[in-house]
Amino acid sequence: MHRLRWSLAAAIALLAPAAHAQDKPPQDVVVTGRKPLNTQEAQKFVSKITAGTQEQIAKFDAAVCPVAIGFEPAIEQQIVTRIRRVAKAVGAEVAKPGCAGNVVLVTTPDGGALVQALRSSHPALLEGMEPYQIRKLIEGGGPVRTWTATSVVNEDGQRLSAPTSGNPQDPPTLTVKTASFINPSSKRIIDAATVVIDSSAVTGRTLTQLADYTAMRALAKTRPVASGTLPADTILALFDPNAEGTPLSLTESDVAYLSALYAMPGNRRISYQISRIAKELKTESGTRAR
Repeated sequence: MHRLRWSLAAAIALLAPAAHAQDKPPQDVVVTGRKPLNTQEAQKFVSKITAGTQEQIAKFDAAVCPVAIGFEPAIEQQIVTRIRRVAKAVGAEVAKPGCAGNVVLVTTPDGGALVQALRSSHPALLEGMEPYQIRKLIEGGGPVRTWTATSVVNEDGQRLSAPTSGNPQDPPTLTVKTASFINPSSKRIIDAATVVIDSSAVTGRTLTQLADYTAMRALAKTRPVASGTLPADTILALFDPNAEGTPLSLTESDVAYLSALYAMPGNRRISYQISRIAKELKTESGTRAR
């Protein structure tokens, strides 16, 4: 992932001056939310913010190593420190300083142009994405573009291996040690996540907001939402152009979502994951409301 960090840095060097976010002291990881959620409201929140609910909700198996690119150096460090704090608070393993970045926040004047440049000069950085997905990133109308690289591994974290037949045309194999009708023998993990934000959208946002939004998009495959459309607030509405107000940091619902995901084993079916996360979200909202 050093290659990712430096390739992205090289790609934006000619495109972007250092971006400026409002420099405010970092807050605590969670802010107070609204009324307690019932079961249906909690499940709606989880389902609406989860991107792609046909398979497992992927999470990092390896230690998280955040990197910020395109800001002034001092701001980059504050953002990285905040993402590290969030990752640790929700139960993700955090890598030591000097690690190879696998959670990358980039700001640039034109995110679409950056993706197009990467497609031309560093296509390996978009590996695993279909052509239509790359086109969508390039042509996307919003100020934020994200993509996530995932892999399927077995219970011990071993990846797909070359076909045992020796024929490169045959599909790769995955060795599993257990078989269960209840839980899958494999799990989907996040290898790397990239969040690209147009520099015009950075203006007016605090470092905490930018770092927390990045953490919420990168530590799980989530999607942005329109403000006021869910039964609980979320930092994922940060870039909604019609929002009257957005959270100053991660909300209690955001933290409950990530904490529940990282607390459970990775080899669980998505129906179980959604139910377990919703239960934690409901419990947490009731606790904080008292």
